[in-house]
Amino acid sequence: MKMVNSSKPVNGKGVSFAEPILLDKTVAQNAEVLEMMERWQQNLTEYKTVVGENTILLKKRGPSEESNIGDVICQSMADVYENTTISFTNNGGIRSALQVGNLTYEDILFVLPFDNTVDLVTMTGAGIKTCKSWETRHTGDR
Repeated sequence: MKMVNSSKPVNGKGVSFAEPILLDKTVAQNAEVLEMMERWQQNLTEYKTVVGENTILLKKRGPSEESNIGDVICQSMADVYENTTISFTNNGGIRSALQVGNLTYEDILFVLPFDNTVDLVTMTGAGIKTCKSWETRHTGDR
């Protein structure tokens, strides 16, 4: 397997455009790469552990739209702290859907791959309204 450093010119020429290729289940996995990964997979067994079950497809919608996966994420965040009744998340941080079936820690990391935290902030209803009004004015209908 030939490794290429993409930050250096190829054959003396820089790269001005690269065609992105979505690596999903329609792309055959490379046997050589899979073989190289085997030794590392043994160290990642906790990510393959089933942590729950999903009974409906959970997926996001548009950038400013409520979605069933966003609802689940926000409810999970609210459940971190006692007596919390509301939470918010950024739709841009939701990176994948959750398919029907067993859920693993790996599935959750595909959905929320960033090292974000769940923080408790105490606000009044008026404060929440002010924040959401500002957000609506500044994000428009994206």
